Amino acid sequence: MKKLKIFFFLFYFILINSFVYSQAPISQSFSLRAENAEKLRKSGELEKALTELNKLIIEEPKFIPPYYSRGLIFIEKERFDLAISDFTKLIELKPNVPVFYHYRAISFANLEKLEEAIEDFSTLIKLNPENSSGYINRGITYRKLNKFELALKDFDKAIEIDPKDWTIFLNKGISLELEDKSELALSAFSNAIELNQNEEILYFYRGNLYQKLGKKQESFEDANKIIALNPKSVNGLMIRGQYYADVAKYKESFSDLNKVLEYAPDFPGVYVALSYLYFKLEDFEAVIQNSTKTIQLEPSHPMAWNNRAYGYLRLNKLELAESDINKALELNPKFNLALNNRGLLRIKRNQLDLAIKDIEEAEKLDPTLPEVYLNKGLWLTAKGKYKLALVEFEHAINLNPDLAIAYEEKANANKLLKNVKQSQMDLEKAKEIREKIKNLMK
Repeated sequence: MKKLKIFFFLFYFILINSFVYSQAPISQSFSLRAENAEKLRKSGELEKALTELNKLIIEEPKFIPPYYSRGLIFIEKERFDLAISDFTKLIELKPNVPVFYHYRAISFANLEKLEEAIEDFSTLIKLNPENSSGYINRGITYRKLNKFELALKDFDKAIEIDPKDWTIFLNKGISLELEDKSELALSAFSNAIELNQNEEILYFYRGNLYQKLGKKQESFEDANKIIALNPKSVNGLMIRGQYYADVAKYKESFSDLNKVLEYAPDFPGVYVALSYLYFKLEDFEAVIQNSTKTIQLEPSHPMAWNNRAYGYLRLNKLELAESDINKALELNPKFNLALNNRGLLRIKRNQLDLAIKDIEEAEKLDPTLPEVYLNKGLWLTAKGKYKLALVEFEHAINLNPDLAIAYEEKANANKLLKNVKQSQMDLEKAKEIREKIKNLMK
């Protein structure tokens, strides 16, 4: 929903009949040529239309309709600088027409000239305060500037004008989610769904937020609604595939994610999801392979660099891991998973003072991450504090009972404490978990 909403609320014949601004009367044949050029534009014959419109503008430089048609063509061809020029000319010729400010604002926004876009949307609102589109688009633009309070104020005004427009509630929900007001965002998404129960994007936003909040069943239900509306929906299959991975239904997860690969082989998110699935299966070569594919498709994806780094760490390829961790943290300096992985790297290099700083920072960012306590246990083991290490390994296991490596490291700490029987039990438990995961794949 990043694109601004475009409203074609001015008919061409109105331009022809009402907005003529010329020093001399326009002949019927000239008006007919303008109408035919507009018909060419609407039929998609943009180059032919453009050639004719250029001629018309040279012949009658104060005749409004050709500038309007040409401006729309430039928007369609993503020549927003030229569109701005044409709509600026239109505003000079007829300064009180709301639609001219609308399209110039759209063009400014697409060039990331957001303050200029806001100024034009504000003028549009003054000229036509009872049309919700100005508020919607200005709200979207404020959101792009991270001015969430102003964005929400505009969306609320738009709802007041048009309470049955589901797109306003969707945009309000997106803004609330970005402001970390998750419950209010869920409410807005649900309001949008009440107004339009057949729009898959609404279930995607709500389902995705449910997933982030750990509301797995709700995200699963929304994913199924998306797939019911569109069986080939990448969004629905992604959410459901990740749900299946979270609840250890690995076979079903692979089925959904492989469908995403079939329908959208260049979608970076599917390779991130597959790398997470292979992480749970402890197939670190596959983690590296899928993370590499993500990086090729989207080099600015911090999770991909982090996931590949973890694969390298588990295979003791420390230099490669360090390079990827650095890249992940360059992209997101507060990335808790990358900080935790750098802590693990530093444990492996016996840089213990630096390691604990990274691990503790990762814990502050997300105290529910099992691997944080796994790494704290490894750090304590490296420091010779085996009893304290056991406490951390137990904490990791409580958060994720299927974390086989936590049982292995717990077994090692017990062995160092001469707790031979308990150490053997821990190793058996790790083996049992891995066997269970293998069976789930059959």
